[in-house]
Amino acid sequence: MTQFAIVRHGVTDWNVEGRMQGHRNIPLNEEGYRQAARIAERLRQEHWDAIVFSDLQRAAQTAKCIADASGIECRIADSRLRERNFGQLEGTTLKERDAIWGSELKLPDHGVEGDEQLQARAIDCMEELAGQYKGLKIVIVTHGGWIRQFIKGVFPGEMHEHPNNTSLSIVSRKTEEWLTLLYNCTSHLTIE
Repeated sequence: MTQFAIVRHGVTDWNVEGRMQGHRNIPLNEEGYRQAARIAERLRQEHWDAIVFSDLQRAAQTAKCIADASGIECRIADSRLRERNFGQLEGTTLKERDAIWGSELKLPDHGVEGDEQLQARAIDCMEELAGQYKGLKIVIVTHGGWIRQFIKGVFPGEMHEHPNNTSLSIVSRKTEEWLTLLYNCTSHLTIE
C-alpha cells in the first residue's frame, strides 16, 4: 500500500486578493510561511519517506519549509502537480473579470483548462507516483484545484469542497483501489 499526504500550498497575497493564480509563479506571503511551518510540524510527528511537489513557487516554498523542519527529502518538482491553467483569467479578480468580459466570462474561449483535463492529469500523475513509490509514504505539495479534481475523480460524490491553504488530505492506493483517510484537515492551524 502506498500512502499520500496531499498538502495544499500556503497562502499567497493573490489568494488574499482573490486573484486567479493558475500557472503564475506567486510566492507565499508571511502567513503562508507560518502555515507551512504548522503543517511541517504536523507531518514531522509521523514517518514520511519523501516529498514530491508542484514546480510552481508557492508549492515549492511550502515543500521546502516541510523538508527543512521535518528532514523529509524533497525528491522532485513535478509540473503535473501544477494548478489548473486559467489562461487569460490568470492574475484577475472576479470584479476585474466581470469588468473585462461581463456575460462572456462563461464562454469556453479564455484558454482555461477544463475539469476533465485537470482531473485526468491529476489521476494519471497519482497512478504513476503510486507505482513508482510502491509501499512508501509520500508527501505531495500541490494546489487546491488540483486536489479537488483528483478527489472528485477517484471518489465521485464525496468531499468536493475546495481545500484550504495547507490543508492535509491523506489517501492510499491499495492494489487497484484508492482509499481516503482524511480530507481538507486544518487542525494544525488552530493549535497555539
